[in-house]
Amino acid sequence: MNENTNLDYERALVGQLIEKPDLLDRAEVFADLFTGERREIVAAVRRLRTKTAKIDSIVLANELESMAAEIASCTSPTTANWTFYANNLADLYRKRKLDESLSKAKALRDEGRHGEAIEGLTRDLSDLSGRHPSRRPFGEELEDKRKRDAERDPMVTLGYRLNRFRQLSRDIDGLQSGFYIFGAATNVGKTAILTNLLLDALEANPEVQAVYVSLDDPRDTIVNRLLAQLSGLTINTVRRKVGGGDADKLAKAYDALTAYAEAGRLDVRDIADVDTADALEAYIRGRIFDPDRPNLIVFLDALYNLETGTDAATIREANIERANWLKRLVGTYRVPVLTTGELRKDTAAKKGKPQPPSLSDLMETGKYSYAADLVVLLYPEDDDRFRDDPEPVLVLDYAKNKLSDYRGKRSARFDKARSIVTMNDPV
Repeated sequence: MNENTNLDYERALVGQLIEKPDLLDRAEVFADLFTGERREIVAAVRRLRTKTAKIDSIVLANELESMAAEIASCTSPTTANWTFYANNLADLYRKRKLDESLSKAKALRDEGRHGEAIEGLTRDLSDLSGRHPSRRPFGEELEDKRKRDAERDPMVTLGYRLNRFRQLSRDIDGLQSGFYIFGAATNVGKTAILTNLLLDALEANPEVQAVYVSLDDPRDTIVNRLLAQLSGLTINTVRRKVGGGDADKLAKAYDALTAYAEAGRLDVRDIADVDTADALEAYIRGRIFDPDRPNLIVFLDALYNLETGTDAATIREANIERANWLKRLVGTYRVPVLTTGELRKDTAAKKGKPQPPSLSDLMETGKYSYAADLVVLLYPEDDDRFRDDPEPVLVLDYAKNKLSDYRGKRSARFDKARSIVTMNDPV
């Protein structure tokens, strides 16, 4: 039976889109399958990608119903058959792409352009393996870089701008693609500064989408922090019924978060959703619609809890693998990845008196500090007062900075009850 009329292929299309929604980025390969009701299926999945990262048959059916699309129930495969149909279509895709790649390589070879033929075939095979996005020839990327840099406004930061953290933004020339570590002892403000940066990046950059993955606190705890920061109410207050002006503030905070989520600009996950490096990479890859302009910022809280999926014999080996993986992740997808890391020892106890932390206090500093593009160490300006002060001053020590030529320290005020961090330095 012809592919255009074979119901198995129609089911395969739905199954593959559910299993791997990023197939939409390659939709042109299946143009001959997009007939009749299948166009509605594809349109529904496209809409869902802007709303949620999880798509199943029920979610898809509800979306189709909301679009008033009359889709026969037989077009949706059963859960048991998803993998079978997905694999069928994946094989079809690979065969078509391989044929195209071989044809291009042969044409280039016949023209005597052997180097381009080998490079193109190698790139396409790597792409088909799913290991990482394909890269264009170096010459093409170099020419694009020249044009892009020549058009960049010298008054605009290289990376995503920040408003609340304007001084930080100026210090590092915006949130550029890179591996960031904010290191501090327990309860000093790592998660607070990461969530504040998340909201700042979303508010200052309308084109940006952000994912926040917490490998320590559950998602509900992170949401409470975000609500407190947006409303100006305390973290415990947003968890209770409130009235009057507080109710209005909380409602606006919820509306703001909901708007980000429904626009596909914000997703918050915890260790129940993403617990391994492979799972995190697959999730990130699914959020990037245009590899040349990813417009994505990744926030990873509790870096050391990320499982690499390997059989590391020691904690040291696991940390080395984790650092290498993060460096590769940034290089592959060219996005800012902001993380938090615990300090290895209590700096207040060193030599019997409080002392500022250093790079050597980061766990496996030899690898993390080497792999990171920016390391900011957080510590109280006054250790003795930190525990009892509701709004202590934190020092931000730029222990390593490969993003700009700034070296030094800044300070910020930490409102503990509201989880709000405000930089003190004048701009």
